Amino acid sequence: MLDQLDFLSIDLSIDAIIIAQQLTLIAADLYHGLTLAECEVWQSLSPHTPSPTQTPHINAVINHSNELRIWVLRTLKLSTDKKEQAAQVASHIIDIADSCLALNNFSTLFSIVSALTDEHSQRPLMGLKAKVRSRLTYLQELISSKRGFWHYRQAIRTASLPCVPFLGFTLTDLSFIGAGTPQSKPDIKRLKTAEVWGSMQRFQSERYQFDTKPDVQILIRFWIELSHPEEIKRFV
Repeated sequence: MLDQLDFLSIDLSIDAIIIAQQLTLIAADLYHGLTLAECEVWQSLSPHTPSPTQTPHINAVINHSNELRIWVLRTLKLSTDKKEQAAQVASHIIDIADSCLALNNFSTLFSIVSALTDEHSQRPLMGLKAKVRSRLTYLQELISSKRGFWHYRQAIRTASLPCVPFLGFTLTDLSFIGAGTPQSKPDIKRLKTAEVWGSMQRFQSERYQFDTKPDVQILIRFWIELSHPEEIKRFV
């Protein structure tokens, strides 16, 4: 059997900031594809989830976020056989999340930190150094749902551009506007929806300036694709 960490998960020799930059470019490209038309479809069908053909760009963001989370979970799981290796892998992933925060990439940050907070991830985190664990705690507090995600809302409110927000909050706001606005007041619904879309356009108005590294992006997509259970079976 191959050493699973050899073909799946992460390359510790690639600097965390480089991985974070390429993840940020991927997330930004997905976010820039979002349109007002899709947001209105999502809002009109809430609480039901639209089909992928109705909101393809929204679904692409959601799917990518879920795939990132699965990738982190499986990477941590595959590293647990060796405690020292597990701590190194976990530390590298935390460094990537921290770098995403520095880049104002809240989308990827949420995916990674939510995986690190999962109960199935706790064993690989046992060997973390105090400084690294302290940083993880800070990131977990940042995306905590306490006080209505107060820490995140403050961070996104003051974040400079370029920035990739966490789409989940936008979709929640759109659904709330759709469900909470009386049908007799369509003008108010349109106004509130326009405010949300205006905020999204602001985040779409500026691109990241660092270069795309195709080799790193290909490797990232390889890790993510191999994180699906049916793919893993092909290599073990």
